[in-house]
Amino acid sequence: MPKEPFFKIVFRKSAVGCDEAWGTYAKLYGDWMKNAFLNQKKGKTQFLKALDALHKNNPKTAVQILDSELKTLCSTAEEKITWLFFMGIAHEAMEQYAKAFLYFIAASEYEQENAIIHKKLADCAYRESLFGFAECHYQEAIQLLKKDDSDNLSTLASLYASLASCFTMMHKYEEAETALLHAEKTALKTPKEQEAKTLLYAARGEYENAESAFEMFLKQKNIQEDAYLKKQIDSIRSGINEQFCTIPVENSEIKFFWRWFSNRLDTYLAVLDTDQTEDISKMTSEISARMKKVFPFVQCAIHISAYKDETYSIFVSDGYARALSEGLKNLFAEMPEKVKEKIRWIIIH
Repeated sequence: MPKEPFFKIVFRKSAVGCDEAWGTYAKLYGDWMKNAFLNQKKGKTQFLKALDALHKNNPKTAVQILDSELKTLCSTAEEKITWLFFMGIAHEAMEQYAKAFLYFIAASEYEQENAIIHKKLADCAYRESLFGFAECHYQEAIQLLKKDDSDNLSTLASLYASLASCFTMMHKYEEAETALLHAEKTALKTPKEQEAKTLLYAARGEYENAESAFEMFLKQKNIQEDAYLKKQIDSIRSGINEQFCTIPVENSEIKFFWRWFSNRLDTYLAVLDTDQTEDISKMTSEISARMKKVFPFVQCAIHISAYKDETYSIFVSDGYARALSEGLKNLFAEMPEKVKEKIRWIIIH
């Protein structure tokens, strides 16, 4: 899913323009923004400075303004949602999708029925290979938009196409086709629809159809090339795409991993005994980083969680990636007995 610019609004920098810009954003994103900073001229002005930085593709400046100058000015629920949402947007612009995800999650706790927030949650989850989570939030965004009487066919078509790509990444090709049919029913031909078709056709080995959809995608976007999508097609065709292909792993790296983990086994069991969230998070991050050496083809972080109930358990998410799923099976098959006796390892999607 190639990165696209989020902001396309231009506004005048006058007092009238300030209110006009705020109203335009509020119309796009929800009533929670319309009612924010009603009596705080400083807050509204500072917020628009942050949004102007985002317009100029300077998300770091936007974060500095939002975090240092605006956080303390947010007192109402609407102001907190606005702050959380645009902190998420800024981190997403910096391709820090995990951080952005957390801000959008927090925003959704204040505003549960906003299609844009659910869409942004889904987009970030997709980027982090949390496809099941992304599917749920694309579906929620679609249902919320369908309740809305406003003219949202283009957004709805784009959401269905994103949902189709999500299903494809989960190897649910029939569901992907159904989502694309819904996109087509809007009678709007969007580039995202052709992008989703390109991925689906390539995943099913229909490379001529994939190339045709790719050409249509470029034509609709009015661009000569898209390196990200082209790389997807080529990597699937050549058998090196982690999501759809099986990729061999080095047996020596498997042995090194278990030697490394065995040396830390008692320490990690003690961490799980404490039930301290911060310590467990640090432990799972260490395991994830070391596991990446076994599976160097994995592009995103390997998501790992752990807890102690009746037994010690470690869950490893394969993100529906075929290469990682098969690789984990090989890794666990070589697990030393002393580790197997102490910890239950489980592969999840």
